[in-house]
Amino acid sequence: MKFLRKDKNLIEHYRASAAFTVFDLIAVALVVFAVTVCISALSPSEEAAYAYVYVDGKETGIYPLDSDREIYLLDGRVTLTIADGAIAVTDNDCPNGVCVKTGFISEAGERIVCVPNKISVVLRSEDGSDIYVTGGGGL
Repeated sequence: MKFLRKDKNLIEHYRASAAFTVFDLIAVALVVFAVTVCISALSPSEEAAYAYVYVDGKETGIYPLDSDREIYLLDGRVTLTIADGAIAVTDNDCPNGVCVKTGFISEAGERIVCVPNKISVVLRSEDGSDIYVTGGGGL
């Protein structure tokens, strides 16, 4: 079998040459940079106008982000805070607190989800649409 035959000259050539040259590393760096720039340039971002709040998969309210306020859900166990065009879960009784750690969100398509309390907050633009493809409005 010829493809299994080892050519000594070829093996010696690869042993003598460097695995990567400086030009190879520069080419890889340029490709990574170009891909990063393209992804960031093509990623849409739009300031959200409304927060759609869902509890147990049902829409419980639509709140404009241009007026500061606090929203209490589940008999006061969960507090949403709207401030400076953004919304966050600021108080919650769930055990892990991931939704509180998410912090303030302000761009259309962003979400805050609290799985233990079955709460979902979805930000949408002025026309009421998400920019990103999502699996639906609720949980």
